[in-house]
Amino acid sequence: MLSAILQEVKRFREKIYGAIRYRRDATFEMIDALCSNVTAQSPIALSLNSHHRRGYASITDVLSEFHKGGETQSSDLLSGLMEEALHSRAGQPYFLCATDATPAPRAYSPTLADRTFVYQPNPTVPGNKPVTIGHKYISVCCLQSPADTWVLPLSVVRVPSAESDIDLGAKQLREVLAMLRQQAPDKPVVSCVDSAYSTPEYIHSIHGGAGTDNLLTITRLRSNRVLWQKASEKRSVYGNKRGHDRWYGARFSLKDERTWHPPDETHRISSTTKRGKGMLTVIQRWNNLLRRDKRGLPMHLYPFTLLRVVVTMPKMAGLLACWPMPCSLSPEMPFQKQLVLGKLISRALEKRLN
Repeated sequence: MLSAILQEVKRFREKIYGAIRYRRDATFEMIDALCSNVTAQSPIALSLNSHHRRGYASITDVLSEFHKGGETQSSDLLSGLMEEALHSRAGQPYFLCATDATPAPRAYSPTLADRTFVYQPNPTVPGNKPVTIGHKYISVCCLQSPADTWVLPLSVVRVPSAESDIDLGAKQLREVLAMLRQQAPDKPVVSCVDSAYSTPEYIHSIHGGAGTDNLLTITRLRSNRVLWQKASEKRSVYGNKRGHDRWYGARFSLKDERTWHPPDETHRISSTTKRGKGMLTVIQRWNNLLRRDKRGLPMHLYPFTLLRVVVTMPKMAGLLACWPMPCSLSPEMPFQKQLVLGKLISRALEKRLN
């Protein structure tokens, strides 16, 4: 057993070593020092690690020459790492990815280049704005299961101050999708994002190009969003036969239940918490909803499915949580594949209550 594990580790290290083109030994020693680091607070301090046999100058040489000759080395190294990491997820029916931005406060680093205002909660001082100065990083990670607390980072990029994190996140996801298609061309990819990414710019950027047929985007919606049903009548109600067919039908306002039409499907899931409390999860589904066209973006080409998840418990005030979530796939997708989202939310809430 131990021999097989050592052989697997050796094979993995040799593969990563072979993907490095410049300064292989120095780069690999820096990787070993980084993986075993417990005290270093800066890249140069890694040279003091026992696994690093070279001087501190080699750290600078490795970092400055890593992208020598373009992005070929980094792309080959990332492709090799992704191939090895995704091998453990070969039995899953789909890849589950998550994209989000993480702030890195650097308020006391005046010489650090390209600092900007980033989000940081500040509950200590009431009324204080939740901002600070620093950098922001966008990560695209591969999730394994609800019970697994580890995630696999597929892409981590700093957001320049002159660039939008929405645009950069869409670019990152497209690059990750291209690499995932190389590993498993026919396997679906489920992308989970926050409500900040439910904008027309992000949806059009992700689903407007080629190669996204097997992509399902799950995103939260803000409670004040206004959606639209597909038009049931093809032509204008005024009898004008010129122009294109009608795209939008009745209004669907998330904050006004009077505008909601009956859901296409409703599922109820009963469960029990670890403390023996009953919990009811109700999932409602509306098919073929639309967002309005915005700034020339044809949002009428991207119908989605809206899921409303309501978790209730006895002896508590009715509605605990409500997440309206659209999906970018057509309504022909089996509903059982989308129930996993409700189960994830139900388990997360159960863990929090316990």
